[in-house]
Amino acid sequence: MSNLNKYQFGWTRSNYDEYANEQSPEDEPLHISWHHADGPHGFGPEVPSDRDYGAVVEEVRDSVTRNRDIPHRKDPKYGYNYSRLAHVQEYEGIQEAADSMNTGNPVRIDNHNLIENLYSKRPNFPRTFPTADRAKYVAELLIKRRDARIPLTPRRRGQ
Repeated sequence: MSNLNKYQFGWTRSNYDEYANEQSPEDEPLHISWHHADGPHGFGPEVPSDRDYGAVVEEVRDSVTRNRDIPHRKDPKYGYNYSRLAHVQEYEGIQEAADSMNTGNPVRIDNHNLIENLYSKRPNFPRTFPTADRAKYVAELLIKRRDARIPLTPRRRGQ
């Protein structure tokens, strides 16, 4: 696992989600910001295998008061202050797609949603976290395990 120390995530805070959308007006008075893993070059985290990943963590804070009634955004465990994994994916074919722009032959980019994979294998894993740093740690761990080909769940004995 010595390669796990060679990862560079370079988290940056933004007012835009992974699709360049801003906070919705119906979420006021909550303040929502997103943390993007941009790496040292601004194109996603840098990993030893040179595979392409994207990661975004959503951070929700009550900017006015905790007594506001916003039921569609309230998390029962952390109230109005929590973070969640918004986007953690591996992309395949990005370099091929960039190279194909000169030839005019489009190449498909496949993605593997690491969040869906996590919750399908571990349905009781927390979906929200008390801080953005904890959610970033989980996103980083998902990418590191995927890149190092370490499964999320142990294999059964005898298989």
